[in-house]
Amino acid sequence: MPSYIALLRAVNVGKRQVKMASLREWLEDEGFTDVETYIQTGNVKVTTRMRSAARVEARLEKLLAERCGFEVGCIVFTPAQLSSVLDDAEDLDPPFGKAEGQRRYVVFFKDAVPAAHGKEMADYAPADERIFARGRAVHVWIRGSFHDAKVFGKFGKELASGTNRDLKVVRTLVEKWGA
Repeated sequence: MPSYIALLRAVNVGKRQVKMASLREWLEDEGFTDVETYIQTGNVKVTTRMRSAARVEARLEKLLAERCGFEVGCIVFTPAQLSSVLDDAEDLDPPFGKAEGQRRYVVFFKDAVPAAHGKEMADYAPADERIFARGRAVHVWIRGSFHDAKVFGKFGKELASGTNRDLKVVRTLVEKWGA
């Protein structure tokens, strides 16, 4: 049976709380197997007879809406797809070298980032920020504080439907669940 990795969008922020122990129980009750979660930001691995990431996304979103009482966007990857996103991140040349205070993030999407957005992102080059689109992911580098970064405001509309993970979390997910 295939395994999938679901990245839940905007959980455990404000009143949108989902306990990972409850989530694992709900998924097992629905017939998912090998259910694992990693940290409270909504990273979930499941095994299922379903053969389509889109079907898994739809089922997870329906289940979470029923159980949580609010919509939770789910962005689903196969282990090989998530490993490929990490490979892309590591293949991109860091724009600031090995500068101290550099932070890296990946924003994940259900669909590929439109080419026009990717071009605009690639052209964005202030002193302390960079952003690049690759397939269903956007890679972000910042020097300094996440909260002071302007890139997330500049591309807020383009990034709104995605879910953000620190690159360290992505690396850990691939180590635990990747191909």
